[in-house]
Amino acid sequence: MRDYFTYNGTDSTDFGCVIEHRTNYIAPQKVVERFNVRGRSGDLIIDTGAYSNVVLPYDVFVPHNQVSAFVNWLKSQVGYLRLEDTYDPTVFRKAMYEDELTADNIMAQFGQATIEFNAKPQRYLKEGETPIEIANSGDTLINEWEVALPLIVIEGTGDITFAINNNTLSIADLEDTITLDAETQNCYKGALNLNNTIEIINTEGVEEEQIGTLALDPLTGELVVTYVESTPAVMYYVDDAGNLIFATNLNTQVSLGTTKKFPVLEKGENTIAWTGNVTSVTITPRWWKL
Repeated sequence: MRDYFTYNGTDSTDFGCVIEHRTNYIAPQKVVERFNVRGRSGDLIIDTGAYSNVVLPYDVFVPHNQVSAFVNWLKSQVGYLRLEDTYDPTVFRKAMYEDELTADNIMAQFGQATIEFNAKPQRYLKEGETPIEIANSGDTLINEWEVALPLIVIEGTGDITFAINNNTLSIADLEDTITLDAETQNCYKGALNLNNTIEIINTEGVEEEQIGTLALDPLTGELVVTYVESTPAVMYYVDDAGNLIFATNLNTQVSLGTTKKFPVLEKGENTIAWTGNVTSVTITPRWWKL
């Protein structure tokens, strides 16, 4: 079987596209800040702990009569989308296609081209998409990879504290469930896809606060729409795949502890603990590696 890639849920083989040979492993560059001090030799360096995007190339063959449809499909995708291939079926990336494409004509039958995806540095492990139920306060979770930004769902009532290691937060007056997303730095209730319920209307003469505001989240770079008339605010998140997601924002009910950071899963052993009337804790770890 020839190798292929899958982008936003569609296999390249749907267009007859196969990968010519295995791509090289590409390690992302570390993001560091450099400062030059007058009278001092050498730069001062601050390691931000982040990594730059990588360019991920695939050398592919596409049937000549499918080249146009293949290119149109690639160009129609918007934003960072899920990308995986048959070389390493255990991982996936978040990537976008934004370049031009030139296909060399091979005997009037095939187009040969190199397509390049702009990919985030993380190679996410598919096993990290499986929610893990934490049975008891004080249980541990082992992270064998890079520092992970988990999705945490807590069910319970009343005032609750929750911690991973020394990252503690307080949740006030929980009614039944709350989702803590360390990646988007948000706390919310509900995750209902609204793509089938939203339509664009003529907004002439409508006050801005009745429409809501669309902006990039400064922490995550994600598009977020906030409908400001609601209390608590109703937020519409546009995810990497372009899906519109509804959630009731519960940020005001959550207070971060002394670290002022969301709980993350550090490398090695992580202790999960809580106090209060908690009935269940589920963590989707989002393991990733370079």
